[in-house]
Amino acid sequence: EVPSGITLTAAQIEASLRSVVPQSWIVAQLDAAIDSVTLYMSGDASHFTIALDLQQVYDDEALLELLGPGNEGLLDEARDWIAAGWTYTDADLKGELGADGREQLEDVRGWIADGYSVTQLDLTDAMFDKAEDVDRFDDMRGWIDTGRTWLWALWVTPVLLLVAIGFLCGRGWKTRLAWALAVLFIVSLGVYIAATVTYTHVAEPHISELTIDLADSEGLELVAAQKGNEVIENAIDSLASDVWSTSLYIAIGSAVGLLGTIGWAVLDRRRRPVRRLRRRPPPQGPPPPDGEPDD
Repeated sequence: EVPSGITLTAAQIEASLRSVVPQSWIVAQLDAAIDSVTLYMSGDASHFTIALDLQQVYDDEALLELLGPGNEGLLDEARDWIAAGWTYTDADLKGELGADGREQLEDVRGWIADGYSVTQLDLTDAMFDKAEDVDRFDDMRGWIDTGRTWLWALWVTPVLLLVAIGFLCGRGWKTRLAWALAVLFIVSLGVYIAATVTYTHVAEPHISELTIDLADSEGLELVAAQKGNEVIENAIDSLASDVWSTSLYIAIGSAVGLLGTIGWAVLDRRRRPVRRLRRRPPPQGPPPPDGEPDD
């Protein structure tokens, strides 16, 4: 809708907007539009209206340039055209979406406002088509739960092994403790080095083979695939990080304990002569004659 006698193409209007409208004004309008639509999508507002007031950016000089030479008499009519501005409401959106789109829009608004619940039945229905697959999945979950319940038992074997090494190789409590701590330090340090080398040269180069190919994905499927790849990478990194941190902390703790045991043994050895001198009984013999000093 332009003044009569004026022929404008979409390319001319676009070029005019690019030259006249400042970027700061565009950013401010986008912020206001996002705020309005956000309130509508979250259910805090029943309607939204996006309004662009072009009078803020189009002065007479810009309008005359858009109208072209010889059309100065149409300036008032062009001002009225600009004064109408441009609006876009929720009614315009629903009109473009159609019946199915409007239903989906209301569903999304409801999910945002009230949340979206997914139960284990929804999960199994989406993952499996056969009842026996669901039974296998539940069996696997049961075995995992049993394994987590008895996970503490995995620490019993190495602890008993360290105790056995200490009693077999050491003669006293200090040497037994030193042997156990030395073995623990060497093993934990070896695990840390092996985990680092394995992850760097074996696991990390093949992570891309476990991720989902994004070439054929688009829309919501692409977003889900990207999130899945992120979960896979985070899970592998978390597992490697747990192994590194646990083995490193055990190595540091055992090294500190070993140094403390060695220091304890050295100090105890230095104190033994002093204790023997203090416990030595007085010399036995006849008392010295009267008048003679004691040795």
